[in-house]
Amino acid sequence: MQRLGISKETTWLDLKNGVRVRVRPLYGPIYWAAQNRAQRYFSAFQEGLTAQIAAGADPASLPDLERQETKDGWYQHFFVQALAEEGIIEWENVEGADGQPVKPDVLAIAELMEIPAQAQAFFIAYTQPYNAVVEEG
Repeated sequence: MQRLGISKETTWLDLKNGVRVRVRPLYGPIYWAAQNRAQRYFSAFQEGLTAQIAAGADPASLPDLERQETKDGWYQHFFVQALAEEGIIEWENVEGADGQPVKPDVLAIAELMEIPAQAQAFFIAYTQPYNAVVEEG
């Protein structure tokens, strides 16, 4: 049996170092949009690596996507980034290098998700309500 009624309300999530993000609810369309976006990002990343090698870059200096763990790690990174881009609509306590507040646009969200602790905190907090509903049945 599956309980219905996932909240469609926005909510605030607390991340690391006082960062707070207001997010859209995570439900089907947001999740699948993030999956599709992550796949596009990963494909573009693979194409970029191929182009770098063709241009003479040393393959040893680039991620080895022949290793499944490396490939999975990069895809996970792009998926979390895409979830954040789909979900985050506002934030607090995020500053640029100049110390000034930064608005949550695609580039700033991507940069925040490049910080492993922030990405992990976001992923856990954002997916927790969805996972709880699935586990409850």
